[in-house]
Amino acid sequence: MQTASTLGPGKIQLTVEPGALAMSSFQENEAIAVPAFNTGIRVGVHERLDLGLRVGVVGIEFSPKLLLMEPTSEDGVMVAIAPAASIARFGMYGEYQRWSNVQLPVLVGVPLGPHEVVIGPRVVRLNIFAHFDDYDDDLTLYTGGSSLGLALRLGSRFTLMPEVSATRAFRAQWNGAVTPSNGIWMSNASVGLLIGPDRSG
Repeated sequence: MQTASTLGPGKIQLTVEPGALAMSSFQENEAIAVPAFNTGIRVGVHERLDLGLRVGVVGIEFSPKLLLMEPTSEDGVMVAIAPAASIARFGMYGEYQRWSNVQLPVLVGVPLGPHEVVIGPRVVRLNIFAHFDDYDDDLTLYTGGSSLGLALRLGSRFTLMPEVSATRAFRAQWNGAVTPSNGIWMSNASVGLLIGPDRSG
């Protein structure tokens, strides 16, 4: 969860992101939904570059952001790429799941007065490895989709950002073999609080 604009050198922003995740089942015609919570920190290291770290349901995620196109005016559009890689592990007593995720979103920020509409088309590679007592399962999904968020700036140091995203699988591999993706979809809805100065602050 972030805007298309970078922070600027030396600026730090914290994020708190409660929300929910949903995903359709690979083998059955059903879906599951769970509450989600992530928190993170983002540091501006250059006018065009931020570095971010996030922990929570995502596990641990590293996410740089590179601003490709700066606005030519106060109401100009911004474009950035924000690749992210994360890994999470769940389970106990020898049985566990390991989720690893790599994604490449393109963030398009459209000013709306002092606020910002953020559109984020993306491609995602998600690997789910499950270890059981007597066998392992390995599922890799290649998905595409987008996010849509609205950064509501509440003064110079607080931004409230509701955001929704959805992706759908176009390719799947089950234990190394290509298999029908069964139209697997994943979605996320959250309302984040961004604490700290932004590019204009």
